[in-house]
Amino acid sequence: MKKKFSAFDIIGLGVISYLICIIFGLVSKHVFNLGEVDILSSSATLFAGIVALILFNDWREQYRIDLFFKLLEGITVNLSNFDHKLDALNLAVMKANSGQPFKKCDIMIPAKELQKAFDVLIPDFILLKKLFDLRKIDVEQLNTNPFDLEKDISQLTLDLLKVHVECNNDIKKIVPGYWKLLENSNLKIDVLTVKYLLNQDLQDILLKDLS
Repeated sequence: MKKKFSAFDIIGLGVISYLICIIFGLVSKHVFNLGEVDILSSSATLFAGIVALILFNDWREQYRIDLFFKLLEGITVNLSNFDHKLDALNLAVMKANSGQPFKKCDIMIPAKELQKAFDVLIPDFILLKKLFDLRKIDVEQLNTNPFDLEKDISQLTLDLLKVHVECNNDIKKIVPGYWKLLENSNLKIDVLTVKYLLNQDLQDILLKDLS
């Protein structure tokens, strides 16, 4: 793990800074004849620089950790939200396709909500790709490739839209078209799998980055 500085460490650095300035002050006066040196001011300046560097590094590291956990939490929550919206559309289409009475809004509202859930995920995938590129991470070496899931989700939303257009907004034709897509889709399993494995991958990356 990276070094963490306690209050005792900081005090020790202050004493060392003071001693360094005493040595340089004596050398300057007696060897180079540069006159008196304000040791307290010099040591304070040196100490302030050291502390600023420590605090900057700690802040920068903490920022990276916070950003990492924000990404991890965000993509996990948004994948769960997409999964819920997919369940809602599946249920609505299944009921309608089985012959139960339904209204057009019973199908189209869940379909729109599913698209919105994917739209929310897009920035997460973009940030994730930037992170992997920055860390030079080969996704093929991870437990899962989240970008394959992104392609699958994108393809499903496009296919649903294609059915809607081809059926000319006729809900009686849209329902069986939607059902054919959803019945043969393994997307729910893929979402749950990626959500679990990606969580592990991101934690492993973070731990490696901090080691």
